[in-house]
Amino acid sequence: MSETGLSSNHIERLAWKILGSLLARIDGDLFVGDLHPGGGQYDCLSLITSTPNPLVMLNRAGDSALIGDTVVEDIWLKGVREKADKTALYILEKSNLTINDTNAERNKDLILTCKRMSRWVQSQRKLVAKPICCWIDDTYIVGPATSLLEQVKIPADWKAQAPPYESSDWSAWLYALTVEGKVTGLVNMKSGDAINSDGSKLDAWYERFVPPPIKKSVEKPASFTFPMEIPTEEILAIFRKVATFNGYKVFGDQLATIAMSTFENWDRNNELPRDINLIKGALFFEFRRSHHTDQYPEGRELLYVKALGDEIEKRSRG
Repeated sequence: MSETGLSSNHIERLAWKILGSLLARIDGDLFVGDLHPGGGQYDCLSLITSTPNPLVMLNRAGDSALIGDTVVEDIWLKGVREKADKTALYILEKSNLTINDTNAERNKDLILTCKRMSRWVQSQRKLVAKPICCWIDDTYIVGPATSLLEQVKIPADWKAQAPPYESSDWSAWLYALTVEGKVTGLVNMKSGDAINSDGSKLDAWYERFVPPPIKKSVEKPASFTFPMEIPTEEILAIFRKVATFNGYKVFGDQLATIAMSTFENWDRNNELPRDINLIKGALFFEFRRSHHTDQYPEGRELLYVKALGDEIEKRSRG
């Protein structure tokens, strides 16, 4: 866990989502890379210009972004509360950069690959998953990440690609998909294609993770709900379970951290806290986030909210 209470996988997912949202709004030819300024103190998923010049750096080792000369704090917790699009706008509003929504069409292929990277990390949620750029650019080393590249049989046409920016080479286009430190494949950021370690095509590597159904008693059979744009009566009924609970008053500034730690433990271990206030606080947080963003739970998040509601109901009867 980081100091924010989020796992490395959760931060990685957020970073790729936010990066895609930034690409939709920033002018210019931009490329994705990993930068490690401060002698490796920082681990930044970055947008780089062709000169090259780092335009935006999202620090995965902390909770801030550097955009131009401006430091923007609390980006990961904001990403949890308000989703990637609003967090990207928040970062841009702190800078002097011009926001241009027409770039969504211009950068659509790269934006799509960023979203797919986020989905891939989510699919590996019980393991440490990290896409790593195959071009190293830090204080002491600049050049191809040989230790990553030598684990994969790379197509000749990938090696023939012109570099994305000055002083780099074709390897700067490639991101290694690493799981527990081992390379399982490569993604070509220029084309969006992916390969396995043996060089064979890696199909559907970005497919959205579909969680297995949660086991329930015979009295309460499993049900499935499709993603929704507006709240159903079912989800509203769950949120009403914390209608008289004020999570801000109970947990103060720690509410977001506590809520996300609760989610991470449930996501990894399918376990909820023993303390009923922690459960109510987590549901209250999801309720307030939905209220502020007009984005209601879907997929795995929906199953999580249902689990919180079911547990509150169970405790009230006990």
